[in-house]
Amino acid sequence: MFKKIFILLAFFSFGNQLIAQNVLTESKTSSADEIINFAKKFLGVPYVYGGASPAGFDCSGFIQYVFKEFGYSLGRTAGDQSIFGFDVQISELQPGDLLYFKGRNLNSSVIGHVAMVTSVTDGRIEFIHAAGKSIRMDVLNNSSYYVPRFIKARRGLQ
Repeated sequence: MFKKIFILLAFFSFGNQLIAQNVLTESKTSSADEIINFAKKFLGVPYVYGGASPAGFDCSGFIQYVFKEFGYSLGRTAGDQSIFGFDVQISELQPGDLLYFKGRNLNSSVIGHVAMVTSVTDGRIEFIHAAGKSIRMDVLNNSSYYVPRFIKARRGLQ
């Protein structure tokens, strides 16, 4: 009886880890530039809470949709996506890296927003994301909204 319970617990624990992982599901070789150019095709698409299609996106739905086009299977929420890849320092950011932010509550420590770096030029960090009314581009540096909400950055592109 004890063996059966242990095996079931091990199976469910392992199964939950599989669900939470963000993985490369196909062998597609893509550069960050290709992924960014694809993402930019959606500039102006409306922001829709819970949206995950070109009819309308929320932040994590947008990132999930873009990365899926290149064979990556990311989780649905910004928090789920925050385990994709490995941590990088803000000073090491490259195009294609993902940025994670607190949501609207500045006092929270929970990840509530995700964006993708599109360029880093002379320390100027530009990113694309679904926020406000649509898919748009913003600059991280000196942003009174995003700088205090920044939590971490991750690199997952191969």
